[in-house]
Amino acid sequence: MKNLQRPLRQLGAVTLCAALGACSQEPTRPALARLYRIGSEGADTTPATPIRYVLFGGDCTLAPARLGLEEESGTPVARLYPDDIRHRVPGVRYDELMLEPGDGKVTKPSLLARETLDPSAPQNEDSFIPIAYWFFLCERHDRLTGNINFQDNLLNVLLTRSLPWEMSGPSP
Repeated sequence: MKNLQRPLRQLGAVTLCAALGACSQEPTRPALARLYRIGSEGADTTPATPIRYVLFGGDCTLAPARLGLEEESGTPVARLYPDDIRHRVPGVRYDELMLEPGDGKVTKPSLLARETLDPSAPQNEDSFIPIAYWFFLCERHDRLTGNINFQDNLLNVLLTRSLPWEMSGPSP
């Protein structure tokens, strides 16, 4: 039974990661996060957990990152894609403002819990998740799990006995 616990734990972590990272676009709750930070100033708010997530995603299909807001008959209307903008302002590059690399549904920064494409930028403290590593493919969101490279990397994570992030360094 002990031999099955680790692969099952990893499968659960990878499945949860896929469900949360690739499919969830839940909005953050800044007021609650701010309240939590105020109540725990000076404390380490990073959850203590042995679980490290392996993230799989796409990064070569543009995905919606920001909404365009227009007014129609005095009512604000949100636009998800640049092609949806009806009252264009000359010289504005809507595609550069509204889209970022991703898998067509989830942006690369969103999957990594970041607010920018800059890889050196830290994760947003309001949405921190412990990441073991990430792997990006040139694949659309609805085709990720059918990609042979995705399957190969997933099986590697599930079947490897000594994962690099589980190994402890030598004692000083």
